[in-house]
Amino acid sequence: VLSVRKKRYSLLVGSFSSDNIDRSLTRVLRGGIKTAPLASKTLPKLEGTTKKCKKAPPPQPKPKQKSKPKPQSSGASSGSSKIGAPVKLTAQTFDALVLHSKSPWMVEFYAPWCGHCKQLAPHWKKAALKLRGQVKFGMVDATVEQQLASKYGIRGYPTIKFFKEGLPKKEQDYQGQRTTGALAGFAKGLMTAKHVKKIKKEDAAHWLAGATTTAPRAVLLTSKPNPPDLWRALSTEFQGDMEFGLVAKADGEWAATAFKQAKKVPAILLKAEEGGTEAYSGELSMPAISSWIVGKTGIEMASPEAAARKAKAAKERRQRQRAEEMQARQTVHRFKDNDEFEAVCSKGSVVCAVTFISPGASDGEAGAAADLMQAVAARYAKKASSPFRFGLLDGTSGNEAISAFRSAFEVSDDLTAALVALVPKRNKFKTMMGVFDEDHVVEFLDNLVRGKIRTATMKPFPKLGDTAAVASKGGRDEL
Repeated sequence: VLSVRKKRYSLLVGSFSSDNIDRSLTRVLRGGIKTAPLASKTLPKLEGTTKKCKKAPPPQPKPKQKSKPKPQSSGASSGSSKIGAPVKLTAQTFDALVLHSKSPWMVEFYAPWCGHCKQLAPHWKKAALKLRGQVKFGMVDATVEQQLASKYGIRGYPTIKFFKEGLPKKEQDYQGQRTTGALAGFAKGLMTAKHVKKIKKEDAAHWLAGATTTAPRAVLLTSKPNPPDLWRALSTEFQGDMEFGLVAKADGEWAATAFKQAKKVPAILLKAEEGGTEAYSGELSMPAISSWIVGKTGIEMASPEAAARKAKAAKERRQRQRAEEMQARQTVHRFKDNDEFEAVCSKGSVVCAVTFISPGASDGEAGAAADLMQAVAARYAKKASSPFRFGLLDGTSGNEAISAFRSAFEVSDDLTAALVALVPKRNKFKTMMGVFDEDHVVEFLDNLVRGKIRTATMKPFPKLGDTAAVASKGGRDEL
């Protein structure tokens, strides 16, 4: 911190985080941290000229080495060395990949300019590649995903959070060393074998045959006594969707006799849906086996592509819901029977503004009343929080159910059009008094939801055609 005018400075020490810098600067301004004079009376100037660097010596050719033939593996991808590489997470993909994943996750929140983050980067990548996708490693640029960083209380960089296997997910702080070995060892400790069922050799064929459409089964035949890390990771990732078994200390001769699909050990056998038993013959890696299982069973796993599909589907669903709600708010429903009425008016805290048209009204008067309520509905449709739904009961249709319903609320036949606000769920109603025009209707409805108009109670609440109920005034004055 340098004052050019006073020729004094202070060197701040400690962690390079926003909180520490903020505290230190405040203390400097308040005199809590002493400053020192510059050693020179004149302030050094930054060099403004360009200095040409000496040319680097030409690189010496490296001695040629005999190239070794690359091992061939069935089903191995050219990018196998990148298996388990850290995934860049965003606010759009975080929930789908991390919170909805059954696998354990290690997540680093970093800033591109942070020196400690740059020191951690190679260790983070090496630890992720060492686990080969058995524990997922992710990275969040907190300077870009600020809302996500705020959600998890990120105050300094880098901050490492871990999420244990299973659902629901809950984050915890990683407090260990930030070396490749420490990170990989801790991540490996997050794996569990509790989702692997140990099976006796004599029961293996019967157990595998018990697979169903809703519960596929996979079994590993291995010479090892305990589940390998890869099998534990797979059983964790697919927990709840399928069952994983293990036949330990198996040999190739027994495997070939028990299962015609098993040529040797280790062998992975899968039975899903109505098909027969299939053996896996690809690369022994988490992504390769997961893809094979997904292809055979139809189980959809968390992936960037799946996250994008889910985000798109959720967005389209919200858009449809908003469109449907908008349509419902601006529609004036013409009720003919009780089923139509309850489908609209008996949902939660909906307030149904129903217009009763007199049996003696002319076509013109009935049409004018309908147009007026359509205009009112259009005004409230723009308010997402509006509780109103609008309906019309046309007495000119000769429907006896409508006439009886009108009588239950003591609406006079002398009124060409009358508005009654109904909340069937709470047995509440209120009839509008005064001139039936747009401004008075809007004022009535606004005052109603604000609690400025007293309502009446009717128990039991009538149905279309029911004349037994009698209105009893009283109760609270809000709907």
